[in-house]
Formats: sequence, structure tokens, C-alpha cells
Amino acid sequence: MYYSKLIIIERVEQIEVLIKCSDSQSVFLSLSPEVGLILREKNIKFVNTLQYFTTVDHSTLVMRSHAVIDLLRENYLISEDVFDNESYKVTSFFYLRSVLNYMLLILSIVDNAIKDLGPKEIIISGLSSDNLCSGLEINDYLYISILNDYCKRNNVKFNCINNVKVEGEDKWKRKVVSKVFLFVGHLLYEFQIIFFKLLYKNKKFVIGTGFEYNINRAVDDIADTIQSAVRVYINPSKKDIKNNIVDFIKGRAYFFAYVPSRFIFRKSKIADKYRELTSRYEKLIYKNSALFDFRGVFVGEYILRYFKSPLFSEVKRIECYNYFISRILSLNNILTAVAPHNVGFNAVLGEQCKKKGIPAFVISHGTATLQSGEAMVEWGEHSRYIMGNNFPYILTQTSSQAEFLRNRDKKSRRIIEVNPIIYANIQGYDRYKLKNKLYGNNKNKIIIVHTGTPVQSRFFVPWIYETLEEYVSNINDVIEALRD
Repeated sequence: MYYSKLIIIERVEQIEVLIKCSDSQSVFLSLSPEVGLILREKNIKFVNTLQYFTTVDHSTLVMRSHAVIDLLRENYLISEDVFDNESYKVTSFFYLRSVLNYMLLILSIVDNAIKDLGPKEIIISGLSSDNLCSGLEINDYLYISILNDYCKRNNVKFNCINNVKVEGEDKWKRKVVSKVFLFVGHLLYEFQIIFFKLLYKNKKFVIGTGFEYNINRAVDDIADTIQSAVRVYINPSKKDIKNNIVDFIKGRAYFFAYVPSRFIFRKSKIADKYRELTSRYEKLIYKNSALFDFRGVFVGEYILRYFKSPLFSEVKRIECYNYFISRILSLNNILTAVAPHNVGFNAVLGEQCKKKGIPAFVISHGTATLQSGEAMVEWGEHSRYIMGNNFPYILTQTSSQAEFLRNRDKKSRRIIEVNPIIYANIQGYDRYKLKNKLYGNNKNKIIIVHTGTPVQSRFFVPWIYETLEEYVSNINDVIEALRD
């Protein structure tokens, strides 16, 4: 059946305003299970993404995203220092992939729906702003703009309801407050350096990037093998500091509670290089325009805008981390450092350890297994960010993870196989009590564990993560199989 209007709903708060636009010739397209649930409760006819983003679309998205990223990565250079450049590069493409995959996902779903349902008009709701992104989060501007472009190229009427320009707070006040906090933060950092030098003379140190992903367990395991070793955490949360204040008082742990992410008295040294990069990319993208044209939208334009503004803020943050983390690592007797992934702050730590000859380790919070076809292509790309090349060594916690890495580099001496040192921490727990706590009255029954990872569309990674609709559908399939 064909419809005159396709009303697309991405978020629950858009439902009420968009329902008013419907008539007997309208059909709703839900972009999330939560939206679909409410539409079903209201007895409103809708379709979801399950039928409009298929296995073939997963593969198509992977190959196009991979081709774009490969082309841009080959031409990425903003620092003559190979260590610093690698930190900039891996972080830039981690965030760029989120933007690119989101655009390709939305365009795939909408294009497939348009071809199937044949509407002459698309209706959406959202707020737009002058900027492509707010920080590194994709805001509604991207969603609105790519659909608007799609409609123009495909002779479909575009209607955005409640498309209001958002006025921010007083920019001058926010700028002053930001400068004050930045100045105080820099003073705190300098005080931490001085205090650390005075307090821990002639000590040995093991560095961790906080307590997330159970990384403190690995720090403890390493430090416990070294007499009088001090655990040093860079950028831990306030909660983690509070929960471990006894270790600080006893001299077992030290916290760099704040590491500046912006300079206050220094100018960026990579600004000119970055402008050169975006200029090269502009020529490169238009020279390869067919590669950047997807489902009737030239996504190269949005990639350029993303590089020129919001991503530049992240790159300048990496430049600051390179300077301030380098100073921490220049303190005497840093034995090793560990981190749970290979992006941003962690990427800088790994590269700076390489530069200073410190045997640091990435202990990935995620794993990887050998695949085939497009899935292997995507796992290879994804592994750059959860394991990657920034750290001198990779500790693999499972045999499948080690097999995956050695398949990529059979002679690598960086790969060290260990037991699961951060995946689980059941030491000190009574297993019977833990089982009872988790499963209650079902503790003696057969337990089926579904281990998929649902992620929002704006952080979608094909073949590795399911779409939200696929996640729900797969759980329902398990339920139905058990019911039979």
C-alpha cells in the first residue's frame, strides 16, 4: 500500500506534535522501539526500521563507511611528531565514524521506506541550530539537513515541524565562567604536580586512567607485585576518589583529579596544520564525489563541516592532553600504565608512554572474534579503537581475542595473553549468594543469557551492534524458541 505522507519519529517527545499532522493517507516510521511501543498503545499504524535496514544494508554501510574512512585516513597529517599524530588520528576517526555511520544508517532506512511506501511528503520534528554539532554530540541539525537534502534530490516534499532556532544563554557570561573554571583547573593541576613530587619521593608508580571498566583491578594486581608501589589514577571520577580516599590517606594511591583539556596561556601549535588538513580534504572529497554520494545525499559536505568545527575542538583537546600527560609521565619511576581502550585521553597516554619508553598496556574492555566478509572488515576497524596501535603492548584476556589479533599480525610481539583481569571481579563474593541475588527464585533453573549490546542510532556500528529494533526482535526470537 502506498501513502501520501511518511511521518518519521526519532524520539518520544516528538510524538504528540507529529500525531497532529497525520491523516488517513499517513504512515508513521518509528526509529526506536520506545517510540513504537507508545504508537502501538495509541493504536496508531506504524512501521519500524526492522524491515528497512536489513543484513544487506549492514554490509553496504560497512563497505561505504570503510572506503570513506580509509581514503581520509591515508591523507591525515597534522603533526610532524609521529606519536602525537597517531593520537590525533585515532581519536578523530573514532568520532567521525559515529557521524558517518549515523548518516548512512538514517539515509538507508528512509530511502528503503520511501521506495516501499511511495510517499510524496516526509514530515519530521526537531530543533535546529547554527552549528553542525554541539561538542561531539550530533544534534538535530544533522538529522534535519540530511533528510532535507534527500527530499530535494528525490522530488519529495519536506516538512519539518517545530523547526525552531534555539537561543542559548548569555554567551558573554558563559565565556567568563568558563575562563574562571579553566584558570582554577590549571592551578589545581600545578598544585597536584607539586604535591605529588613532595609526597612521593623515591616511590614507584603504576598508572591507570581511572576506575571505569574495572581497570583499577589490573592496576592493583600489578602494584601488588611491586614493593611500596603507588597506584596513580589520572582523571578519576569524584565518586571513585571518595570511595578510595583511605588508600590516598595511607599513601597507597594518588589521584590527578583534574587534567586540563584546554590551554589558557598557550596557543595551539597545530591550528595552521589543521586548516591545511581541511583544505586538502575539501579537494579530496570533491575529487572523489561519487564515493561521498549516498542514497541521493552528498555526505562529504557534512564531513567537511564536522572537520572544520566540532572535531577541531576535540583535536585541540588532544593537543592539551599531550602536553599535560607528558609532564605527569616525566616524573620519576613511572613503571607502567594501563588503559581500557585506545581513544582520546587513553590514546595520548599510550603514545606518550611509547615516546618515553614506558611499557604501557591497553587491556581492552571489549573483545573481538574472527569473522568473515564485511563483518571482518568492520571488526578490523572497530579494533583500532578498543585495542589499536597506540600502546606498546596489548593484553588479551581471551583466546579468541588473541586469535583475532594474531590473525591480523602473526609476528606481533605486542600481544601478551593473560587471564580475564578486568572482565569480571568475583573475588570476595560468595558465589551461591551472588547467584541467589542475581536470579532469585530462578537460581536453580536453566538461565539463557542474551549478550547483545543495544546502542542509540547516533552511535551505531554495523555488524558489531544491532540496531535497537534488531536487539528487541532477537530477544523475542529467543523467547519464542524457548516457548516452543
